[in-house]
Amino acid sequence: MLLGYFFSNLLLSQNFLLREVQFSSYNKINKEIKEDVIGKSIHLINLDQISDNYSIDENIERVSVMKSYPDRLEITIEKYETLALITDYRTQSPIYYKLYKNAQTIRVLPHEISSLNFDNNIIEVVNGPLDGNVYGEFVNYLLLLRNTDSSIKTSFSLNSNKLTGEIGDFTIDFTSAVNLGKKASAVYQRLQEPCPSFSFTVDIDPVKDAIIVICNT
Repeated sequence: MLLGYFFSNLLLSQNFLLREVQFSSYNKINKEIKEDVIGKSIHLINLDQISDNYSIDENIERVSVMKSYPDRLEITIEKYETLALITDYRTQSPIYYKLYKNAQTIRVLPHEISSLNFDNNIIEVVNGPLDGNVYGEFVNYLLLLRNTDSSIKTSFSLNSNKLTGEIGDFTIDFTSAVNLGKKASAVYQRLQEPCPSFSFTVDIDPVKDAIIVICNT
């Protein structure tokens, strides 16, 4: 009984009532979370339940919640990194998406584009249909180049199976959106030793499974 009395007093102690919730970044769910937990005993807070509340936001990759005794909660919100902005011209009016590093796409409304903090890589889809893993191919390419030289930005144009791109003054014929991870390495090497025409084709030898780079004339 004495032990139960001790724990009861601990849970009800004014010293352990939540007075502050610290968020790493803004999210519309924050206000609801704060209103729900402020004034409750920190010992009774379910951290997993708080994290689960953020699962409805597709822009969030992970959330970590920590108790900072005696009276503060710290919530770290990590959003997916946007690698590129996709513009799909296959409808009457263009549709915009953010491409995340997990190859997922999230639709963006036209008025939201100017506020996006993406990496300045552009993917224009002119015609289709698209292969099921096409955005995974783009992610492989973008991540490899970013890790090699983050200043390199690519503007792609995908027209059915035909993929072309521009990097600054360079024009690139990727032939298709296949093996873009391997092609990214070849693109970087060619950028270091530019073709006289600043135009080149990157293809793959199906027999040797090796990348071929040809300067265009």
